[in-house]
Amino acid sequence: MTEEKKSMVPKLRFPGFNETWEQRELSSLSELITKGTSPLGNGNDGDINFIKVENLDSFSGKILSCSKVSKEEHLTYLRRSILYKGDTLFSIAGTLGRTAIVPEDILPANTNQALAIIRTKNQDPRFLFTALKSRTVTDFIKKNPTVGAQPNLSLAQVTANA
Repeated sequence: MTEEKKSMVPKLRFPGFNETWEQRELSSLSELITKGTSPLGNGNDGDINFIKVENLDSFSGKILSCSKVSKEEHLTYLRRSILYKGDTLFSIAGTLGRTAIVPEDILPANTNQALAIIRTKNQDPRFLFTALKSRTVTDFIKKNPTVGAQPNLSLAQVTANA
């Protein structure tokens, strides 16, 4: 990427802000970008919230009702996709681009492979939520899905372009 694209003088200026904007890849702002896993069980047995794409409200980003998984499965087989307060969820399979911030009141929780989990280093998750809902990201999704049985985005595409 050229230096010209990395640093841009914004048209909109905020009081006290005189610097150029700096474009960054999501990976440089994140401590984790991964995705969930499908649970072994088919049922709704357990006490741990299990979030799927259809549980994310496409407009507000709120997490609606959830399935459940067992605590044992959550802590063993699904341990790499344990969710934390402030994690950003971004749908990468099926309905692309749904976004949510994990609230504390839904924890403990986990998710499946259709949702990317983005844990930022020190950024406000609301900033990332807004960026992922932007026209730039929406246009990217429309132009770049990996088409198979259902549209999806790879974690590499999310990391490099969101």
